[in-house]
Amino acid sequence: NLVYSYAGRNLIRVDSLSNVIWKQDAVWPHHAKELDSDGNIWVSTYPPKFDATGTFKINDQEIYFKDEYITKIDGETGEILFNKSITELLRENGLTSYLLKSGNMSDPIHTNDVEPALKTTPYYNEGDVFVSAKQLSSILHYRPATNELIDVIEGPFLSQHDVDFLGDSSIVLFNNNYYISPMNNNWSRPESEKFLISGESMYSNIVQYDFKSDSYSVISDSAMKKNKIFSVTEGLIDFYEPGSVFIEEQNSGILWIIKGDEVVYKNVLDSHHEGYHHLPNWTRIVNHHF
Repeated sequence: NLVYSYAGRNLIRVDSLSNVIWKQDAVWPHHAKELDSDGNIWVSTYPPKFDATGTFKINDQEIYFKDEYITKIDGETGEILFNKSITELLRENGLTSYLLKSGNMSDPIHTNDVEPALKTTPYYNEGDVFVSAKQLSSILHYRPATNELIDVIEGPFLSQHDVDFLGDSSIVLFNNNYYISPMNNNWSRPESEKFLISGESMYSNIVQYDFKSDSYSVISDSAMKKNKIFSVTEGLIDFYEPGSVFIEEQNSGILWIIKGDEVVYKNVLDSHHEGYHHLPNWTRIVNHHF
């Protein structure tokens, strides 16, 4: 069977003959779809409206924005089993001001992955979810069973995508490493470079957060930098075996496999139009043998 979303308007399950088994359109899913240990699907969703669904009030000013939800869907029936507003979650924990972090009030949250924990470890419980909120540059560790926000993970990453587990004591993410909202540069170039400090060129990287030591590190950083792997938006990583990481450099359409700090695979998905290639979106390596 295949579960997919079409144009972010519904979630559909079909069998091998493309017969529709169920269709869920009460929520609008976007970005990654993840399976939990019970075969349920966790996904980031919007309310099924083209209008704003949230209001932020500052004194007499009202700012309208699109709220987002953490949604759990029964894989067998398509029924919505759980649906939690992220704005509500932030408000319950005194973090409403986080909605102002990005400076983009039309899209202040922009979740892109709801990663469920498949087991219980000293650092999280089975059924917990780790929510990647791009505009907040944060990972929300949330426990739906008790409606607890366990932690807000913030560190040396910006506009990240695709949070995954690595072992039992750490998570990894694709750090886009790019500013959240368009910047206005009102300054002209200085006449003198005496006080001008040049920053290093930007590139994306793979950030690992270790729960046990509460510390951050980067993985295969020299290979990422050497090959100028950089995706302003989207992108993902997948550790399919120890020390080997698959990378989707989405904006450029390039797929990589890096082992240690060496590139062992680099390619694009060829198009039937000569001179063009397909744009990948959340590509995965399938490990199953058919």
